[in-house]
Amino acid sequence: MGGVTSIQDVTRLRSVNKELNKCCDNTMRKPEQVVLALRMTRNSITNLARSSRLNDAKFRVQVNKLIDRNTHVGADLFDIASPDRRQILLDCLAGATHLRTVDLDASEVPESFAAVLDATNAMSAGNRLLTRFDLNVSGNHIGDAGAQSLAANETITNLKVNFNGIGAAGAQALAANNTITKLELDNNRIGAAGAQALATNRTLTQLSVHSNFIGDAGVQALATNTTITHLNVSFNNVGDTAAQALAANTTITELQVFFNRIGDAGAQALAANTTITELHLGNNHIGDAGAQALAANTTITQLDLDNNLIGDAGAQALAANNTITELDVGFNNISAAGRSLLESSNTIAQLRM
Repeated sequence: MGGVTSIQDVTRLRSVNKELNKCCDNTMRKPEQVVLALRMTRNSITNLARSSRLNDAKFRVQVNKLIDRNTHVGADLFDIASPDRRQILLDCLAGATHLRTVDLDASEVPESFAAVLDATNAMSAGNRLLTRFDLNVSGNHIGDAGAQSLAANETITNLKVNFNGIGAAGAQALAANNTITKLELDNNRIGAAGAQALATNRTLTQLSVHSNFIGDAGVQALATNTTITHLNVSFNNVGDTAAQALAANTTITELQVFFNRIGDAGAQALAANTTITELHLGNNHIGDAGAQALAANTTITQLDLDNNLIGDAGAQALAANNTITELDVGFNNISAAGRSLLESSNTIAQLRM
């Protein structure tokens, strides 16, 4: 009936189980191994670049050898002082054809953006097994034209373009990309129109548009997106109307809306949400009524209410919550008695006052 009938069968099954367990262990460790490989290759390349014993030709040979030995490669141009060696590194990466993961930090370097873009496109075209491509070109003044060029790339999965003077046109181009899952556009000027375009994207899962003049209209549009789970709309002059729109979203699990003008009405609306687990509302206009509403929520585990208008009534309510494990209520109107109540909580493991 197909049962085990011999010692050979038992041995074979044991061998198969051993291989299966080994495969499962390797699968479980793979993300950690990739992170370690990226860190180690980044450090190795930096050390090679700083070596006074290597001329540029020998540096090229050693970098190529290192890249050839690894399928997951990280590199930071900012840590390489020599412009010639930065270009050599870009050339070596561009010539590789076997990479699976690339993490290239090309932020705040004086090279022309064209050199970085050329290497980026060459890596994307040459590495057919490339499944993760993290690129940071923050602080390089790329503007809308640079954003549009990057948007045409079909391999980048994690893109950081902070502090680049990108406007609505650049955001609209990036919104049409269907491979980027994590996008940081902080400190640009995309406005409501840019946010509205990004809201239509169905690939993004993490989006940060901190300090972009998007206003209530931009946030309301982003609140309709059904793929974003982590959203940062801080420093955008948004109020209760935007908070109420975000509260209706059922996809977001981590929300950052600090340094805005959200009051009790917005906090009360967000308190009714049942998918957000991490909520950052620091530096708004929330008082006791808002804090009491948030305290009644049973989904939030991390809550930031730093620098609001909360007093002892709000503190008392928060102290009674049974799900919040991390709480920040620094710079509020809470007395010593209110702080003592919070300190006596059996649930809050990390308390900042």
